Amino acid sequence: DEEQALIRQAWKSAQEGSHGVQVVFVEGDAGTGKSTLMRDTLQNMSSRSCLHATTKLDQAKQQQAPLEGLRLLYSNLFDSAMQMAGASELIAKELQAELPERQLRALLSFASTTLSLSDVTDSCNNINNNDDGGDDNNNTGLSESSETGISKDSLAVLTASLKASMRAISNVATVVLVVEDIHWGCALTRQLLKSVLTDPHLKNVLFFGTLRISEETAVEGFYDWKEKLEKEATIQVQTIRLQNLKLEQIEELLAHAMNQEIDQVEELARLVHGFTHGNLFFIHHLLEKFQDDNLLTFNMLLFRWEWNETSIRKQASITNNVLTVLSSRIHKLSKSVRDVLALASCFGAQFDKRALSAVRSVLNVDAVEEALEEAHRQEFVIQLGKTQYRFAHDFIQLTAYGLLPEYMELQSVHWTIGRILLDEKDLLKIDSIFFACVDNLNMADHESMNIDDKNLQEKLAKANHKAALKAISLSAFLPAIRYVEAGLAYLGGDPFKSHYNLAIEMYRLMASANYAAGKVDVSEVAAQTVINNVETLDEKLPSLLVILDCLHAKYDPDKLVQVGLNMLNSLGVHVARKPNQIQAQRDLQKMKAKLKKMSDDDILAIPLLEDPKKEAILQILDRLAMPIYQLEETRLYSLIVCHMVQVTLKHGISLRVSPYAFLLAGALIVAENGDIKEGYRLGNVAEKLERRTLQEGKHIITKASSFVAIMTKWWLEPLPNGLDLYVSTYQHAMKEGDCTLAFQSSVAYCVQYFYAGLPLGPLLKDVEKFCGQYLEYNQEFFFFCGSAVWQCLLNLMNKSENPASLEVGEIIDKRKAIDSSSKVGEGSIQAFQMMLSFYLGDLPKATEMAEEVSKAKLGMMASTCWAYSREFFFALIAIANYRLTKRRKDKVEAKKNS
Repeated sequence: DEEQALIRQAWKSAQEGSHGVQVVFVEGDAGTGKSTLMRDTLQNMSSRSCLHATTKLDQAKQQQAPLEGLRLLYSNLFDSAMQMAGASELIAKELQAELPERQLRALLSFASTTLSLSDVTDSCNNINNNDDGGDDNNNTGLSESSETGISKDSLAVLTASLKASMRAISNVATVVLVVEDIHWGCALTRQLLKSVLTDPHLKNVLFFGTLRISEETAVEGFYDWKEKLEKEATIQVQTIRLQNLKLEQIEELLAHAMNQEIDQVEELARLVHGFTHGNLFFIHHLLEKFQDDNLLTFNMLLFRWEWNETSIRKQASITNNVLTVLSSRIHKLSKSVRDVLALASCFGAQFDKRALSAVRSVLNVDAVEEALEEAHRQEFVIQLGKTQYRFAHDFIQLTAYGLLPEYMELQSVHWTIGRILLDEKDLLKIDSIFFACVDNLNMADHESMNIDDKNLQEKLAKANHKAALKAISLSAFLPAIRYVEAGLAYLGGDPFKSHYNLAIEMYRLMASANYAAGKVDVSEVAAQTVINNVETLDEKLPSLLVILDCLHAKYDPDKLVQVGLNMLNSLGVHVARKPNQIQAQRDLQKMKAKLKKMSDDDILAIPLLEDPKKEAILQILDRLAMPIYQLEETRLYSLIVCHMVQVTLKHGISLRVSPYAFLLAGALIVAENGDIKEGYRLGNVAEKLERRTLQEGKHIITKASSFVAIMTKWWLEPLPNGLDLYVSTYQHAMKEGDCTLAFQSSVAYCVQYFYAGLPLGPLLKDVEKFCGQYLEYNQEFFFFCGSAVWQCLLNLMNKSENPASLEVGEIIDKRKAIDSSSKVGEGSIQAFQMMLSFYLGDLPKATEMAEEVSKAKLGMMASTCWAYSREFFFALIAIANYRLTKRRKDKVEAKKNS
């Protein structure tokens, strides 16, 4: 009753439209009645002035085709709107008034169920590229998504169209939206939903999201997203928590359903509770089974329900799980319905009627449409759209899968399904069906299938290669690895001899996907396999770059630098490992003089780099810069930065590397010459070059995004201004699989946040999350960097056993357990110890640490905010010492650092 009252109130508020969008989350374990509550709710709300649409997010499909669930929601909503008498014309007028032509085309493309996600991507990108100007003033807060390949501007077009269409439809009728299993929603789905739901101009909308609270594997970031949504001022968010029914509630349920007094159903309720533990889904199907078995009957003469408790107790004693109950019920369906359910179960929790019809010959099914209608009537499946269905519960899919004929090998069934779909070219254009095709093929044991046809082997390998590419573009790295492994298994033997080009592509994908998934050792082996088997340097280069990334992840900077310099040497760029001071200064002054002569427009007008060899040189230099700095080889570092700028000025702009090159140049000029104005200018140039990527039809997140705020912008802008840039860079780099860039951004975020004077509580949560991720991805270097901030925060917030010392502590112990000899982050720990000692009034310890910290060679980092924070504390400590001692030495030191 409480739940229904809350829903009625939310429905009333949505109809009145006076309190913004109404959002209701329904939480509960599997089988607690979330789906049933949603179905009953929609039935009660159905009226001439209400439009409703529902979708369910599937874990696997969210990895493979992230926006499919949201597309289906909008498609169902449009179908519902078009069927409402008198509504279609009004909505069409509203849409035409609200949306420019390009947004209308994007919307119609997105809401289509006949297009693949790649079609939508192409449509949005083409709309953006063909736009002849104009600004929609649509601040979506969204950046380019590697999940879909839609550029930032095109994504803004799509977002604006989704928001405007929801406004147009809700102006005609109250809209009720249901997203089941919303915890599986990918980051982009959540972002788009948030943009729509928090639109301050939107009204008359009631949104339901169901989620399983016991789901430990919910998509990362979901609960943070939900928490932020709950804090939005423009909407009202409430949560309903469903639990298994207690005995008293089952008594009330049975008494109400059977029109009996509670004392008359007490024993039956006790039996039901004992067998089902109060799980509503199990209760429903158990009672249905009792009816099917004539253990629960309706006496038409006496007009009441009757049951035999002894017979029920005997029957229920062998019905000890929900699968037994479901199996019994499903077996009483007609053979055609059972066969359709069995066939559908091979596609997962959600399936497409078109694919099911295409493979109906596997079980000799004739009437797919009629069978689905019967299964829908019996509540075994739920229709989501014109062609999309899902099983009403995971248990039903599992039970249906067990219906496949015993005489048929399961692997053979999956193989046959995959082979049939592989020839359905039109259906394979739909991403969900394409993935279903490849997944079914891969469920078969290739050896037992005796695939001798070389052409078929190659076709199957290429299908997996295509699936891996799609999966990587969707940030689904683990599925991508499985597709590559399956593809290589189809090729068999030595693929470099039989399918040279395909083998190169497969192993390159294997290397990049494993690296992105944190499997550094496997990535390195895959990259080395390519290097050992290809013939030319050009073919080796992409894999050599992966090797450098792996060495960085394992924190082996010395080997990384040597390997990188050898690679440059093979490309005709000779850089000495130990350059002399004269050479380093000469190159630095030449670079500075050349850049001084060039205006921002001159630099931005440099054409794009087209020479792949020069691009490879820049990418190697890019990977060398930070490790060389970490090794404190300042002369070599200066030469590397100068080379990056020189190649860019002479040969063209690399969209991925050149922005970072100009940023490093700016930081180097500030550090070496103190030219703040020029450093700040080059930082802005780096930002402008990143924006240029949009004009080129791309949006590449570079290292410039990660460091521009901390290296140059902070000179003339408040520190908090750069934090959002770090977060967005981290998010997009993770989607692209660029762990190094993502983690660099997160470390920079943590350090700059620390010095920005903001509350420390939120930062502590972020640092804990990031450091856990570093270890999960085997990125020990970044853990050592982040652990210094982590331990300092615990001490400052009095959450450490010894708040005055950074020499011991929970996080310091973790560092030592991983590698007690590592020097990474040691300088930061000393700097934090200096500050902490000064905070706590331990001036002798602060003075001792200041002397140690002052010995560090900061190189380019001398221009960063944290370097100057150290100078600030040097001054504070010297002033404090002078007040105590009146020594001239302390006075000089205080003036110097002030």
